[in-house]
Amino acid sequence: MKAAHELHITYDGIAENRVPRLAAQFRFLAKLVGDFAAPEQVVLFIVNLPSSLLVGEGDQAALQFLPAAANKVVTFLRAVGLPEATTLLDIAPEDVADFKDRRCIFQEEGPAGLFCRAASQADAWGGKTSSAMCRQCELPDDRTRCSLLVHPETLTVHESKQGRSIRNAMCESGLGSGVHWRLCQAGRIQCWKKIVRLPSLLGSLEAGLEDKVCDEVDHWNLAFKSIHGRRPVQPAQLRTVKELVLPCTDEPSFKAKIQALADLIDKIDVKILLQTQPAEGGTLNELAAFCKEQGYDCAEAINILRAIRNVRHDFPAHSGNERVIGALAKLGIKYPVTDWESDWRSILRSFAGAIRALRIALPADKP
Repeated sequence: MKAAHELHITYDGIAENRVPRLAAQFRFLAKLVGDFAAPEQVVLFIVNLPSSLLVGEGDQAALQFLPAAANKVVTFLRAVGLPEATTLLDIAPEDVADFKDRRCIFQEEGPAGLFCRAASQADAWGGKTSSAMCRQCELPDDRTRCSLLVHPETLTVHESKQGRSIRNAMCESGLGSGVHWRLCQAGRIQCWKKIVRLPSLLGSLEAGLEDKVCDEVDHWNLAFKSIHGRRPVQPAQLRTVKELVLPCTDEPSFKAKIQALADLIDKIDVKILLQTQPAEGGTLNELAAFCKEQGYDCAEAINILRAIRNVRHDFPAHSGNERVIGALAKLGIKYPVTDWESDWRSILRSFAGAIRALRIALPADKP
């Protein structure tokens, strides 16, 4: 039985294009499946490719943009959920540029360099790899790899040592021998499917945690302003607030949420209140200097905020180094990150606790 509340996305081809400014219109179908899903809950997505982005003519030239189009649909569904009617999306230049950096959940950084966690036991290099090799790997990018492709095994390409091939893999739909696993990505194989799991059945989650985080920031702002005449946390962008309350289902959403939380930390501004500027600038250095001037015991709280920013800087590109492992441990997370929702909520609790500690460190009465 399928888990309730999954969105299954399939590619439905290139639509007949009658809009002059467009090079192509990619069609995708998103269907809500599971225990409580009605059969008619299917929505069409049409992703527009502007002519200004296309080099060459025809569907074959347009297909190179299909991964960006598929990722556009997945990102929308994770953020908004299933809409009620046909939805139009546009591919922007930044959507295409984002695919220049390959994402692979099997890539892991060790002390001496990168390792491939999908490497076969027969791999001549024992799983050792490099950024150059990974860019030429046959295993499709995380964002467009079919969700039905599981347990891939890769081998170093012996002739050039600058690529990896797929030795074997499994398919949840039963495909077996004779399959070219490198084709298991959007637009390359007819049975491609991307599965987005919604958060409602990911487990028993702590209710109201996001509200608690917002409340702690508001309470610190009010208490701080009553003493020092200004708020320490400046207004955040709507995008930042939105990311905090969206579900965390995988590595991309975990990374986006860490970025949003770090952006909120970057909104802390006490520089104007400092009597002496610290030797090194930066939001948290300035906050630490201010607390020291005022005699506030906030070192541990600031260390928590530093840990969140260290994860933002190092995860996932340098997820195996000591700094990010130590930062995750500071936030109550054991490396490697595997339970995205649970670990994200652990970070939220750490953040809320740090902001509360900053508030409690303030004097009870205005001097």
